[in-house]
Amino acid sequence: MFDLLELVAKSQILFIVILAVLLVAMNELGRRAGSRKRASEPEGDDTTGLVIGSVLGLLAFVLAFNLSAATSRNADRLASAMGEANAVGTAWLQAKAIGGPDGEAVASALGDYLNERLIFAGSRRHDPAIDAADTRTNELQSVIWDRVSAIVEARTDPVASSLMNSVNNAFDATTEMRFAMGFVMPPQLIWLLLGMNLVGMGAVGYKFGLSGRSNLLVVVSLSVLWCIVTAEIIDLGSGRIWSFRTDVRTYIWALESMGLSPASLPD
Repeated sequence: MFDLLELVAKSQILFIVILAVLLVAMNELGRRAGSRKRASEPEGDDTTGLVIGSVLGLLAFVLAFNLSAATSRNADRLASAMGEANAVGTAWLQAKAIGGPDGEAVASALGDYLNERLIFAGSRRHDPAIDAADTRTNELQSVIWDRVSAIVEARTDPVASSLMNSVNNAFDATTEMRFAMGFVMPPQLIWLLLGMNLVGMGAVGYKFGLSGRSNLLVVVSLSVLWCIVTAEIIDLGSGRIWSFRTDVRTYIWALESMGLSPASLPD
């Protein structure tokens, strides 16, 4: 079985074009079926309008449900990004407050750490910078924790304990952000969206066939509109798949507050 997500992720424009063609073709099939039905039963069927209305109503519900879920996922990513940036910033402030060689070393490493997290969150899908940022993040976590452990061994006061907790919270926030960015819409939901679009357009074509009227411009416009809405739902609901990116301004602001220059991100 082919990987639906990888097929979808190839190109957003290609996805919209292919889906639009399928929708127009489905509409034509529905129209021909409706025309044959009208030829065999000129008096028509009173239940047809109810069934078609129910199908379109279900399609609207599925689109609205998935749009709501996608928006919620996007909000989760924004919250995770803000949480990570704030957690690292808090740990940096506490490391600076402790001072000394170990404290300054932790603060410096946390600055580099936050820049790597900026690259991770702001890069596009399949960008090699994502794996490089993950690798560098793991390395910096080891360096930071070794330094923090040295501070805790040398000092038993609450300040050292607070720094350890802050660094641990920053690492936990990184795990949460990784999970949020790694989430993609389940293939089952993508199949549901595609299937409902095709069934809905077939129902519209069937209605056109029953009435004996059709308008290609209306069909194409409706198909493109449904395709764009479906594509945006998939894009918004996934961590990174097409053009949509998670807002990384919180990382940039945190780095600037540390007096550091944010890493440049690819266009």
